[in-house]
Amino acid sequence: MIIAESMLDKWLREAKAGETIVYARATFLTPNKVTRRLYELAQNGHVELKRSRRLHGPGDENLHYIAKRLGKPMPGSSPSKDGTRIVKGIRPLPAKPQDRRFTSHASVVREIEPQVRELLAEGHARSAARIARTLGLYSHNPVVRVLERLAA
Repeated sequence: MIIAESMLDKWLREAKAGETIVYARATFLTPNKVTRRLYELAQNGHVELKRSRRLHGPGDENLHYIAKRLGKPMPGSSPSKDGTRIVKGIRPLPAKPQDRRFTSHASVVREIEPQVRELLAEGHARSAARIARTLGLYSHNPVVRVLERLAA
């Protein structure tokens, strides 16, 4: 059993000096992304790698492979005045289809225009955000376009 790379990333971000994690339980450790990365971090002085023999319990694995976080800051981070680390260079999350689904495209505006007219006729507040929430839209932009059309 070897931990996932995302779990290792989270541990590296949050671990303080002296904290440990068991990153693998196995008889023989095969090279992979996690083990290579930990080996590089150990060579640069960010972590210390150990292994200990398992004393008892079910399973075929005989060794626990342990990483101990040392005090050296991780690459790309710098300590601030209060001791927390400021990480630089975070990649933005990739765009998902639902992020582009409800923008101010003309087709969406034409589709919601009758519903917006109906809500306004019933006395609903003339707030784009409230109308968008009522209609279940991700964004208020199409409602703003409809309200602009109705005002013209």
